[in-house]
Amino acid sequence: MILGAEVIDRPAELAGDTTPEWLVWQHAIAHLEMTDRKFDYFLSLPPTAPLRFKEDILKCFKLISEDADVVITVSPANRNPYFNMVFREDDGTSSLVLKKDFISRRQEAPKVYDMTTAAYLSTPSFIKNNDGIFEGHVKSVIIPKERAIDIDDEIDYLLTKVIYEDQI
Repeated sequence: MILGAEVIDRPAELAGDTTPEWLVWQHAIAHLEMTDRKFDYFLSLPPTAPLRFKEDILKCFKLISEDADVVITVSPANRNPYFNMVFREDDGTSSLVLKKDFISRRQEAPKVYDMTTAAYLSTPSFIKNNDGIFEGHVKSVIIPKERAIDIDDEIDYLLTKVIYEDQI
């Protein structure tokens, strides 16, 4: 135990860069259940999204009690697949990712959201008995873009650092 938190060692097959997070969650639940620990919810707070607020997590807990199998966090998307996201072929040919009649203005496109990594909340039984988030009834909590950054590269890190330093 470190400051009240237990580190669960993953087996090598679950420790790679391409390991699905869902399998890691299933492993963590199995590990905790083998030690006879009882818990009602499983909350994943990936460290790559350090700008989440406590209120974001509390909103997830409120929604899970409203007949949801999983609660995720989302933020307003920068791009819309109905209007300005395209597939691109090797020869440069491009086409819209999603086509919905004719949309000539961004404001006419359906509103879409980016899934964030700020928080994922579910029950152990749902995670154990399913193969992914969207196999169940999913609800979402909208969080602002500045709290939804997922650090995947140096630009994300620098942006996170600027926002964090501005908040303190």
